[in-house]
Amino acid sequence: MHRARWGSATPTEQAFLAAMAATGLDNVTRVAIATGMGRDSRSISAPRERLIDKGVIEPVGHGLVRFTLPGFGAFVRGLDDA
Repeated sequence: MHRARWGSATPTEQAFLAAMAATGLDNVTRVAIATGMGRDSRSISAPRERLIDKGVIEPVGHGLVRFTLPGFGAFVRGLDDA
């Protein structure tokens, strides 16, 4: 399931997910994600919305998102070790 979700993401969405996973947090701010991507927080709105539409992440408060599948962040972090 994790591999399928990762594989269906575009390169920009994968960069978003990697930046999100790199924080190691359950709930991640859009500022932290944008910083991890080296981008302005306004510029990540489109990939954020696409990932929400795909059901990979979900909003959990103002400016916060989390992965919908348990262990997905660890899976993404583990891709660097592969």
